[in-house]
Amino acid sequence: MRAVHTALATAAALLAASALTACGDPFGGQEPLLRTDSITLASVTGPSPLATAIDIATNNAPAQPERPNEAGDWDFQVRTSGSSFILHPNPGVSPYRAAGLQRTTRSFDDPGTAPRDNDGYTRTDVTVQPGEVYFAQSRQRNGTCGTAAKFGILKVLSVSVDSGLVHLVVTSNQNCDDERLEN
Repeated sequence: MRAVHTALATAAALLAASALTACGDPFGGQEPLLRTDSITLASVTGPSPLATAIDIATNNAPAQPERPNEAGDWDFQVRTSGSSFILHPNPGVSPYRAAGLQRTTRSFDDPGTAPRDNDGYTRTDVTVQPGEVYFAQSRQRNGTCGTAAKFGILKVLSVSVDSGLVHLVVTSNQNCDDERLEN
C-alpha cells in the first residue's frame, strides 16, 4: 500500500512540474519561447473570408471570433471605420483583464522587454497605420495560461482599404507571464 501512495505522489509531482513548464517556469531559468509570425487579417465587415483576429495566447493563431466556437479565443480583431483600420482588443471576461496594446518607439527587431505595468496598455480600440509598432498583452483569462497573460510585439506592415486587409508581423513569448521578447 505504501508503494502505491509513493508512486501516486511521484506521478502527481511530475504532473505538476510538467504543468508549470507548459506555462513558463515561475521560478526563472527558462529561456523565452519566442514565436514570430507574419499574418494577414481581414476586417470583420470586409469581403475577405480570411481570419479577422489574432490569438497571441495560442501561438499567434488566426481566429474568427464571429464564429461561436472561436468567440472568446482571440486577443485582437481587425475592424474598420471608414478608411481607418482598428485593432479591437478582446474585452475579457469579468473580473479578468482584457487584451491590451501599448504603442512603442522600440524597433520590432530589437524589442527588449514588454512593459509589465498593466495600466500602460490601452484596453480600447486602437487605430493603426503601416509602420506602427505596439507591445501586446494577451487577455488575462485564456486556455493556455489560466489567468496569466502572454506578451508580444506587433508591427503593422500594410493596410489595404479596398480589400479590407491588414498585414502584421508578430513576435510573442509563449511562456506565460514572461515579458522578455528577445533571447
